[in-house]
Amino acid sequence: QKACPGLESDFVGSASYEIPGEKEIDIVLKTPAQNFAKYLPTLVSILGRPYRKQKTLIQWYFADQGYMMDIGFLDPSTNLFKEELKIIRILENDKEVLHEYGVLKKKMKGHSLRKYQQKKLAFFDWAMNS
Repeated sequence: QKACPGLESDFVGSASYEIPGEKEIDIVLKTPAQNFAKYLPTLVSILGRPYRKQKTLIQWYFADQGYMMDIGFLDPSTNLFKEELKIIRILENDKEVLHEYGVLKKKMKGHSLRKYQQKKLAFFDWAMNS
């Protein structure tokens, strides 16, 4: 926050909800895409070179002190962001869904990342449509 005044951030993901996870810290940085250039040099100096760089999404993924860091720089006007926000709000506000998500994460421990991602997406689809 000190390095990039005005840039909004949210701590999300398993660690923020205190449910089982893979020692991953998920952070979402929010600003319109036209402001990316304003913050990017400072973020690169702190976080290093981004893993993915697109028009409305820049992502860092790296290890730090035994944790995987997944930091997404997103334009809040995009559909991707709006979908992520729906999931975040459901997990924050529905303890039963959050509990079931924790159960799913425990069940998927030891499975491939691909299989976990498939199950997670199906779960989120169910949660958003129920």
